[in-house]
Amino acid sequence: MMKRILIFVFIFSFSLAVKPFSLMAEENTQPDIYTVHSGDKLDIQVYKEKDLSGVFTVAPSGKIYYPMIGEITADGVALEDLKKELLMKLGDYLNNPQIQVEFAESPTKSVTILGQVGKPGNFLLTPNLTLVKLISQVGGFKDNADMNNVKLVRLVKTGKKSFKQVNVQSIMKGEADDVALIPGDMIYVEKFVDLSKEEVKKPEIKTISVLGQVSRPGNYEYKPEKTLIKLISEFGGFTPLAATNRVKLIRKGKAGKQKLMVINVSRIINGKAPDMALQPDDLIVVEETLF
Repeated sequence: MMKRILIFVFIFSFSLAVKPFSLMAEENTQPDIYTVHSGDKLDIQVYKEKDLSGVFTVAPSGKIYYPMIGEITADGVALEDLKKELLMKLGDYLNNPQIQVEFAESPTKSVTILGQVGKPGNFLLTPNLTLVKLISQVGGFKDNADMNNVKLVRLVKTGKKSFKQVNVQSIMKGEADDVALIPGDMIYVEKFVDLSKEEVKKPEIKTISVLGQVSRPGNYEYKPEKTLIKLISEFGGFTPLAATNRVKLIRKGKAGKQKLMVINVSRIINGKAPDMALQPDDLIVVEETLF
């Protein structure tokens, strides 16, 4: 009897230890990252068929437009089920088609990492992606990263943000559990400040962050004379899919509140609106056009 009790206690303790994220108030449940939604980009590859291979965007109507087949409903469909449907329909035209379907990009299945890492930006959430795995994918920490003070911001069921400080160094040493990531997570890696050194007296370099449909997303140094148009030249311009008529600028306001501005950059470029002066810690998000 005593042996059974000890086994139960061990199993119960182990189940608590492997929880992917410390219980945050009203945390979302683990999401289904295999279901297709409007706005997703699907990488469809058909063996030896270049004309049938490529990246296809799920339109707001929930459909993709595929060569030879035409419209296919994708929104709300599991990735594997969509693959089976494509295989079945392609079988009318090809002999034993071989097909691979994966997510290329997804606004509902991505995470963001900023700060002192090799390649900051947006990244597609893959199965079993954890904080340490993501940091490895983005080129690891920079030399001045504070590995003991990594901030994770997560949306909970009420729509509010939950903040957690993660000691990644402890995770890498095996002293703490890794953190399983979910869509919408934002990670920020702080800069390490050694208070014992004189360098802390030097002024900190202020930055502006740029995400989304730009050639080179990341952090850019802020200068007083910097404007939105000047910054555009630094990040190499917009991608062909950029919605330049609704660029979002998120700015810190009073009492820590954030202020959202939607800017029509096309009007600025065409001389129909004044350029936009930027401020330290501005976050610029360039969304994908829907058309």
